[in-house]
Amino acid sequence: MEWNQHCQQSSLTIIISTIVMLGAVVGAFCSGFLADRFGRKPVVVGTMFILSLSHGALILYAGYSQIYAFIILFTIGCVSGGYMVVNLVLLIESLENSRSRLLAVSLNGWPIGMSGVALVGYWTQNWRSYHIIMSITAAFLALILQLFSRESNRWLSDRGISLLNDLILLIKNHLAVS
Repeated sequence: MEWNQHCQQSSLTIIISTIVMLGAVVGAFCSGFLADRFGRKPVVVGTMFILSLSHGALILYAGYSQIYAFIILFTIGCVSGGYMVVNLVLLIESLENSRSRLLAVSLNGWPIGMSGVALVGYWTQNWRSYHIIMSITAAFLALILQLFSRESNRWLSDRGISLLNDLILLIKNHLAVS
């Protein structure tokens, strides 16, 4: 950020890290309730969309005030924490075999994602370019998730949405046979 501070000599790095991590804790806690109420898929797609908007807002408003930046960084932490929790639940509930669930938990993509984030940070070496790329990536992933992911069968059946649940299972079984 452009606050005439140097990262090595400033307590701002500690403050920023703390704000983002507190946001992640709040987001992880609240997203579970939202996912139980509205469904796993809407929360996953919504968090990715808000993440995209938040990175864009950081580019536009972080230079004006540290308070704006801190609020936006807290929001980024919230939606990141929320996405991680609900995405994993959606993935696990989509798999019916317990061995598949264990494999999915073991290979959830976290190391690949973090490596990608580190590489983007290394290649851009500018906070604005970094957040532009993160915003575009999050928007693209939100679109892909909206178009190609489906709601958890378990969540649908818990809500008594059996017709849609039966249709999804019928299509799934048909595709498995084909």
